[in-house]
Amino acid sequence: MSDLGTPHADTPVTLDGRRTSLPGGRSLAAALIAIGHPATRLDRAGRPRGPYCAMGVCFECAVTVDGVPLVRACQEPVRAGMCVETGTTPDRAHPGATRTRGTPTPGNETGDAPVPGDAVESPGTGESTMSERWDLVVVGAGPAGLAAAVTAARHGTRVLVVDEQARPGGQIWRRPDPASPGPDPLAAHAYAAGRALLAEAAATSGITFRHGTTAWGVFGTRTTPDGFAAPGSPVPAGPRLAVHGPAGVQVLLPRALLLTAGAYDLPVPYPGWTLPGVLTVGGIQALLKGHRTLAGRRVVLAGSHPLLIVVAAQLVHAGAEVAEVAFAQRPPGPGVLARALGALAGNGPKVAEGIAALRTLRRAGVPVRTGTVVVRARGEDRVTGAVLARVDRDWRVESGTERHVPCDAIGTGFGFVPSTELARQAGCEATWNGPAGGWVLVHDEAMRTSLPDIWAAGELTGVAGAEHAVATGRRAALDICRSLGVVDGAALDRELRTARREVAATGRMAELLDRTCAPDRAALTELADDDTQLCRCEEVTFGRIRCAVRDNPPQATADAIKLLTRAGMGPCQGRMCGPALTALLQRETGVAPAGIGPLAARAPVKPIPMEALARAHDDLP
Repeated sequence: MSDLGTPHADTPVTLDGRRTSLPGGRSLAAALIAIGHPATRLDRAGRPRGPYCAMGVCFECAVTVDGVPLVRACQEPVRAGMCVETGTTPDRAHPGATRTRGTPTPGNETGDAPVPGDAVESPGTGESTMSERWDLVVVGAGPAGLAAAVTAARHGTRVLVVDEQARPGGQIWRRPDPASPGPDPLAAHAYAAGRALLAEAAATSGITFRHGTTAWGVFGTRTTPDGFAAPGSPVPAGPRLAVHGPAGVQVLLPRALLLTAGAYDLPVPYPGWTLPGVLTVGGIQALLKGHRTLAGRRVVLAGSHPLLIVVAAQLVHAGAEVAEVAFAQRPPGPGVLARALGALAGNGPKVAEGIAALRTLRRAGVPVRTGTVVVRARGEDRVTGAVLARVDRDWRVESGTERHVPCDAIGTGFGFVPSTELARQAGCEATWNGPAGGWVLVHDEAMRTSLPDIWAAGELTGVAGAEHAVATGRRAALDICRSLGVVDGAALDRELRTARREVAATGRMAELLDRTCAPDRAALTELADDDTQLCRCEEVTFGRIRCAVRDNPPQATADAIKLLTRAGMGPCQGRMCGPALTALLQRETGVAPAGIGPLAARAPVKPIPMEALARAHDDLP
């Protein structure tokens, strides 16, 4: 059993045809892991799969709940009487049939009570299509979205914030289920700013939160028909945001649209990475912070991002044994350390968090090694060990250095990928910036994208951490207020000076991490052999991609390989395989990422029920 603390209650369910009980007050995926059931489905060859990202991105935890297929177990709360079926292959013929049923929001039928920091909104009922007008709609309730919402609302703007999660805070300020007992994961000093912003957002009038809601398409941004307006029908000026949540399908008509969808862990394929028990480091942290559940009792963490140290310390405090923390890069030289001093100003809490985490690991005797990567996960139906090896300064594995480390969970953390899918579907221009996460949105100093009435903030403009996300969210909100005419020039100038200083100061730390922690994508690609699956959803291997490139030399773009192999056509819509596909194509063809291009983002950018999509097409203005 890999459970933190005492389960809140035994909740009766039917699991794979058997009546049993699961610990309540957490997601279905967390509850299954807590009872020692890490597998949630089988692939086409009958091999088990389990949660990988644990935050609703990868669909590896897809199960059937009460007859509904492709329900993401990491997003589905445990409910009394639910019927859960695992070990079945998702319906490939209908990838759009997925939905997250019963997503808890304060006051809804799941019985969750409001928790401190929540802004409460009564859930909608029925499945009707409705249009709503707002001054500002923010997509994402993480650091950037919260900061922007508070700033804009303080100036009299009517703000709606939509987010898939049950509570505000994003991944970094994730809070546990109200019914789950235990200490508050945000109680640490490092999260003081997050607690304050959450409290401010809850206390600020003019902000409405709509949780459990997926933003799946932006329309009305092009001069040509976008396929979602009936011929001859009047189309509202400005962007139209289509969402799906407890109230069904809705169309939001904002005067300004701010995209702050955040980021997710960079997926790094290597042999064995599809075994249950292999997760991203962000997934391990999401289980711990959001559901007070340990991904394993003996954990190996490997990668290049400093989040490894923070999560390792959190695991130690929670009672897990961290067998090893392995960093691929070597220790920084004197020149890098000297430049790091300039990044410390304005980033004291982040530095203090890292120092405290290192002290925790030292006291616990956790080995922290550099120049080391995970090259294989071992196990049959779940992880039983990690194979680690030394690498040179170019991250190439040194022959004869492999060693086996027994464990029941592996977490990899090589950085993050900006969630630009919705913005790119809308038509916002993106550019490749590898150290900043990959495809990032083009924007000006005021956080305006290439499209009118659409702004972006946070990780979409380059992965840079929570502090920078807050600063860019405030900066975007000030320009939105100026655009809407709700703030006078003198007041705006004063706030702008502060906002610009915050953006600059927090950006320096991001630049340091770019120089010292950015993954060597070409070297990481070499970890996978031809039998390693690159696309987890469609089970497309590296070998199949290499054959497609050899057999079709001119077809070097991501979309062309997608058509040839189905890589990127699964429920996650390329989020898990896109980065590795870009790196592999660059290695095989010599074409730069700008020439390879991203996988095309099309609506719906996340799967929604087919019935809802059909109704929306018939009813939307």
